[in-house]
Amino acid sequence: INPVMKLIGEGKTHHSFRLARKIKRGDLTKNEIYLLMKKVIDKEPEENYLTNIFKGKHYYSRENLRQIFKIRSNIEAIEDEDLKIIFLLSLLSISVEISNLKRSPDLKYRPKELWNTKKAKVEFEKRLMQIISDICNLEVYAIGRAKIYCSSAESLKWTADGDVDLIITSPPYLNGTNYCRNTKLELWLSGLLQTDADLKNLRKASITCSINTAQNRTFEMFSIKEINKTIKAIRRKAYDPRITPMVANYFHEMWHVTESMYRVLRKGGVAYSVMGDSAFNNVHIPTHKHLERIAKEVGFSSTHEVFLRERRSRGGMKLCEVVQIFKK
Repeated sequence: INPVMKLIGEGKTHHSFRLARKIKRGDLTKNEIYLLMKKVIDKEPEENYLTNIFKGKHYYSRENLRQIFKIRSNIEAIEDEDLKIIFLLSLLSISVEISNLKRSPDLKYRPKELWNTKKAKVEFEKRLMQIISDICNLEVYAIGRAKIYCSSAESLKWTADGDVDLIITSPPYLNGTNYCRNTKLELWLSGLLQTDADLKNLRKASITCSINTAQNRTFEMFSIKEINKTIKAIRRKAYDPRITPMVANYFHEMWHVTESMYRVLRKGGVAYSVMGDSAFNNVHIPTHKHLERIAKEVGFSSTHEVFLRERRSRGGMKLCEVVQIFKK
């Protein structure tokens, strides 16, 4: 799992509710948070928290980069852990918005004439106060917590057999975006990315799902004939040597994920998975159908799907997105 998503999950399920409780008890006021925010924006920090691993890149204007370093360094000095996380998530949430980049869907430069003119400190203040306003309206009778047991769904090694009642997931889409690279700004701002090698290692640990994550050029054929048929069709039309192993290894890795899901679910337990099909060089890859076949081979007793929406490939081919439901 992308570690910045774990951070966001903890912020939304734990720190926000704890902060709401403090505000409702009167331990903290919106005015005190506002004054702290002004200090974070204006104070010159004693040292920079961030390493500028994007030196030489034009991701931010010089002024916005200076403001980002100041805000992030001052956030690190906040003693209240709940406030620190909420301040940090506010900064993460505007990281692309105040940059010269855009997601469409991959992270890339905007046309130079559209490079961003939004000021980091202005957008940070607006976003933080919006989030604090939402937090003040939270019901605080219950506090949740996101806990990470294992970073990889391929093993779920810290989860006992039959220990899970329900799985809700959305695996990477095949030929989808580079999920790690797409969040490199948030990973950097949260302190989870300090060198270029950190991003590469995170990508290596992730499920193979795009050309950039296809580390292994070798692959094995499948025991399921329908998947083999897709792999062979891709191989005939592949314009890049990474494409065929990317497709084959995706399904091999997702087999391991499905086995782990089956192992940790109790009898009668259900897994809900949001998944879509894909296309590569006009070759249709019925990803959701293949994953359903894998689920049956692994041992799930019943499978069905619910249609969500129609999509389009880059070449214009009709695709879909579904919820797959697997029962043990």
